[in-house]
Amino acid sequence: MSNYETAKHTAQKLFLSSYQHERIRRFSSGEDETYIYLEFLSTPFRIQKETGLCESLASDGHYEEASFNTAMTLYDLLSFGKGGPLTGDMVSLAGLSTVQNAYSFAGKGMFSRYEELFDQKSEALRAACEALNGVPKGKGDVSYQIPVIKEIVLLFSFWNSDDEFPASLQVYADRGILGYMHYETVCYMVAALLSRISSLLSDAKPSR
Repeated sequence: MSNYETAKHTAQKLFLSSYQHERIRRFSSGEDETYIYLEFLSTPFRIQKETGLCESLASDGHYEEASFNTAMTLYDLLSFGKGGPLTGDMVSLAGLSTVQNAYSFAGKGMFSRYEELFDQKSEALRAACEALNGVPKGKGDVSYQIPVIKEIVLLFSFWNSDDEFPASLQVYADRGILGYMHYETVCYMVAALLSRISSLLSDAKPSR
């Protein structure tokens, strides 16, 4: 079992003893005796109440185990109890953290491969953002505010490379997001968004 799988299974077990009913009511799309249902990045998910297993609805209509980044985000969102208001003020990931050298964790190292992947693909990138119900907002060649789950949103801003500058990617979160999840979890949530956009680009039919 990989370190990621171990961490996810540990969080899954912890979730069973720490989830908050108020958070479930606020962020889920409903529940029954067996499952908690959620909509994350425009995809249906469910969490089994007995085992804590987090699953996503696949294109073939069957459920499959959720990715590490998504499962860790949902577990923390439904369990973390700090609270506080969302402000509507969007800041960079490095701007959220008080950890010294946070940029090394949440900056170029996290974004570099996506900057290369997204470069000069503005049309397809806009289509991917709109497929996630994104709304044009912010600065950049492609910039969208994208709903993640209920009132939690991320701002995705991308600049193509040119003769003077390399491609650049920034993702912004609400200044109050650390009342709803730990800093590391915000990075998991951003990674889930970038992976989803990348998947949509891969699925897109090439233009003629």
